[in-house]
Amino acid sequence: MEDRGALRFHAPAGAMDDTVRSLVKKYRDSVINLIRPYSSRWSLIAPASLNQDSLVFIQKLASPASAYHVALSFRLCTSLNKEAFLLACKFLLIKHSQLRASFRSITSNEQNETLSCQIISDPGDVPVIFDDREYSDSQSQTVLENDYNREFDIENGPLVRWIVVNAHSDSPLILMTMHHAITDAWSVRILFRELLATYSTLQKSSPEKLPCEPCYSYIDFTLEQHESENGNRFCSKLSSYSSTVKSCMTPLSLTTDFQRATFTDLQGDTRPFTISADMYRKIASVAKENAISVNTLLLSSFALFLYEETGQTHFVSGMPFANRSNPLFTNTVGYIVNTVALPVTIASGSTCSELMQTVNATILKSADFQEIPFPALVACISPPRDLKHSPVFQVLFNYISRPLIGNAGDFIYDGNPDDIRTVEGIDIKPFPVKQQEGQYDLTLEIIERNGYASGQFKYSTALFSSSSAQRMLQHYLDTLNRLIDNPSGRVSEKKTQEQPRKKHLAIAATFTADLLSEGLDFWINRLELEYEPVFTPYGQILQQLIDRSSEFN
Repeated sequence: MEDRGALRFHAPAGAMDDTVRSLVKKYRDSVINLIRPYSSRWSLIAPASLNQDSLVFIQKLASPASAYHVALSFRLCTSLNKEAFLLACKFLLIKHSQLRASFRSITSNEQNETLSCQIISDPGDVPVIFDDREYSDSQSQTVLENDYNREFDIENGPLVRWIVVNAHSDSPLILMTMHHAITDAWSVRILFRELLATYSTLQKSSPEKLPCEPCYSYIDFTLEQHESENGNRFCSKLSSYSSTVKSCMTPLSLTTDFQRATFTDLQGDTRPFTISADMYRKIASVAKENAISVNTLLLSSFALFLYEETGQTHFVSGMPFANRSNPLFTNTVGYIVNTVALPVTIASGSTCSELMQTVNATILKSADFQEIPFPALVACISPPRDLKHSPVFQVLFNYISRPLIGNAGDFIYDGNPDDIRTVEGIDIKPFPVKQQEGQYDLTLEIIERNGYASGQFKYSTALFSSSSAQRMLQHYLDTLNRLIDNPSGRVSEKKTQEQPRKKHLAIAATFTADLLSEGLDFWINRLELEYEPVFTPYGQILQQLIDRSSEFN
């Protein structure tokens, strides 16, 4: 805290070592200037983790603002006790300090270097909106999506909020939105159960009866991460990791419908699909026969699909790892997940079984790198910076197993809105909200359900039309079927023939022309016209006419 120009602190014995002392001295004036106006409501300032630092930086450039929002949405199958719900949200804010985090940068006194900090505020008002108006499901969807897309104030917080729609009805809808800098899917699972368990308890007893099990905070995780960065083990792993990735780091040459812009806008859309129970059983059976996991088989099919789309035998795919190997952080809420770069090599003429074994060895080796933050890898490799696409890899694969995410998977990812789930004694239904769709060129997400699987094929709308996305999805499913039907079959050497592209019907207006989309699609299909509607930025007609790279030229 700041006391008449002096910087005072409270810390456990031994915490103020020489390294921390030098940092405090180096950033002393900036810290004092930063905390002076807010010292009455800030309880802690700590360095941001490397992943947080990177994400907050990207967020300042990102459009739309919701590109890095994480949502949990569901429908209660009974009326809402507002007081109990408000107290349950308050309980989460008190227990998990990361829900009270915001982010700022401070500058050193001497070298003019900047340090990204996470600032933990004291619990204040709970950011909950109760909307008592009556909406239809389609209207509710719009209200929830609008709230999901509202921008967070990264520097002042809060970076979490709740909205309850149809709050007076017998089936209210609840949306919890967080910025990815303070959470991940594992954390959402923790919050999901604790919110419902706390709400259930508060309907029957007073807050004093709430269990408050101690858990390590995200600050502990961050400090441990920074401490390990200079260690020999970390540096040795990073060196091995970067050299492995470099050998395959060639941008994927996917055929796109639209010219890649100077800066990716992170806009996207999703093609959902289902893997039937019969097909999923066959996938599990083939995986068992080849002594690999379902995750490995599905990633192998994705790699084969990319090979057939591009003809490239070397490329890199991203894959999230939970990064929870340290049991101390099992119940910690925060941005702990880490995306690992998986180098993929496909030997021409090899069998699908051999490909699966190669991918399996890559996953096992890469799992040892999950503790190395992705920004550290990027800094080590130092690839040529190009804002047209993400560094290192342009596609991402994510398999979410049921043991990992449990029932929460039906509410984080698209679950069946007609299925009733009983969680902590409360009956609820999924009410999915689209989220995080255009961060990469392509993202394949497969979620294990109860005996089957569902998937989301996400694509950048700045690069691909909806018809091309559908074609690629069908190509992936065909590839998956071929792999499990004939694991001993040879990998095709041919690049997939480019599909004929529809002519673009470019549309610009001084209003949001997207409203015309549904009607245009109807009549184009009805009249069997070979056109693909392309909406240029609204209010930019003149710029579109004079820009040689626009759809009008």
